Amino acid sequence: MNAERKEAHVEKFSARLDQVQAKIDLLKARAREADADTRIRLKKEIDDIKERRADLEKRIDELKAAGGDAWEDIRAGLDAGWQALSRALDKATSRFDA
Repeated sequence: MNAERKEAHVEKFSARLDQVQAKIDLLKARAREADADTRIRLKKEIDDIKERRADLEKRIDELKAAGGDAWEDIRAGLDAGWQALSRALDKATSRFDA
């Protein structure tokens, strides 16, 4: 059962990575259409989001490789990382929701 839970979390986090990449692509497209100041701010925010995404991708790889109950600790770190990434995505996308 533990292995099944671990695999379910890996799949969930991998799907979230795909969603994040789609949002990054959308932000890049919107940034190209924005004024120069907004474009500069968005580039910095997109770079930050991409960095956070890469970090989470590494953590997912660690989760896949973790044995025993160690994966639970890694999962907790992933959850915290996702919260930070979500806040960064929300901040960047909010520029276009108004």
